[in-house]
Amino acid sequence: MDNDLLNKGLKRVWRSWNWSFMFAVVILVVVFVTAITIEVGNKGTEIESEEDVKYFDLYMSPNIAAGMRSYTATISNNQEYTILEMKLLFEGSNLQSPEDITQDYPGKSLDAGGENTYSVLIPEGADSVEFVLDGDELRNIANINLYVQNANGTHEWSSTDIGKDETIILTLEDLQASGYGSYTVAVKHEDGRWSVDYDLSISVSFSPLKLLESTTDRLEPKESRTFDFIVNLDQSQISEIKFIVTASAFVKGGTTIDMIVEYKYDGSAPKKTCVIHQVDNGSEPWGPVDITGTASAISYTIAIFSGFVLWARLTFTEAVKPKFIGPAHCFISLVALVLAIDHALIALQKSWPWTSPGMVFSYAAITLLFIFTVFSFFDVEGQKVLGKRKWRWVHIILTVLLLLLIVFHFGLMGDHLGFLK
Repeated sequence: MDNDLLNKGLKRVWRSWNWSFMFAVVILVVVFVTAITIEVGNKGTEIESEEDVKYFDLYMSPNIAAGMRSYTATISNNQEYTILEMKLLFEGSNLQSPEDITQDYPGKSLDAGGENTYSVLIPEGADSVEFVLDGDELRNIANINLYVQNANGTHEWSSTDIGKDETIILTLEDLQASGYGSYTVAVKHEDGRWSVDYDLSISVSFSPLKLLESTTDRLEPKESRTFDFIVNLDQSQISEIKFIVTASAFVKGGTTIDMIVEYKYDGSAPKKTCVIHQVDNGSEPWGPVDITGTASAISYTIAIFSGFVLWARLTFTEAVKPKFIGPAHCFISLVALVLAIDHALIALQKSWPWTSPGMVFSYAAITLLFIFTVFSFFDVEGQKVLGKRKWRWVHIILTVLLLLLIVFHFGLMGDHLGFLK
């Protein structure tokens, strides 16, 4: 195509299509600005990589230490997402409840008016304590009583039935109210004239370990929740113990993420290390990329159809077919090109690789649509250079290529009408 013919063609196309070109530019700008505004609105909450994930705060009280102890773990959601469900777990080797503690004092003797005292350590995690005093059968006229006092002397229990046998049972509620530590047990011979023999037995039972807590109650931003645990550790287990929080969170834009945060304790120090095991972005919510991709796919599908119609008109029924078919085909191709450009520009705002299959497709689509659109506008000049027969063959080849491209596009879409993520 010589320069004179090209210049005449440019003038002819601009004169006939200037309003269409301006309309196409308006579509390009309006669609892009609208879509990018929506994308920017969601950008602050998108989870694009493991490094971008920000987590809730964990406060553990008290510090991890040896022995059977109760702990509270407080999760504070200081992020903008909503935590949908959580599972909190202590993990370590050979985590078991301690063996029940039994202290027996057989064959003891107590003179009239006398008192014997004993000490028993009741550690955290104890479920109940039973104190059994069994007096000598031969001393039926003797009366001995049993008293128990907590570690700081604020609570006292007594069994003062007339006779030789006494029993005191402290429940979990009693222990929680009075605290743990070294309890004092007193056996008193308060009535009678003769000494009395007795056996004293103290049994401390432990609760099962409470290593796991889970909830499906939502934890909204700025909210906190506390969970209780009972863990038994010896000194060698402390360096191996892990506290693992598995959480499912809902971020703006419809994305659900799954994360596992692991805290490992070094000795008895409160220092902990957070390790990211998994980040699952789930399916991408429907958004501007999908909308522009759908519109682009529909528009160049129509362009393909109109291209076949135009080829059929040029080949078989040029004299009788309506004249609007050619201009309509040109305009549809122009709109399809504009939407394809918008689609690619919005897709590039994501963190996807520029060379991903979806993006490569977009470049190919824009290139082919550009050639297809220019070809359509310069139909008159093209026929003068190549002749109608060759020009028609070029037209059908471009249309078929575009058809193959749209088939490839739909093959990439998967769950969404957009580029492959």
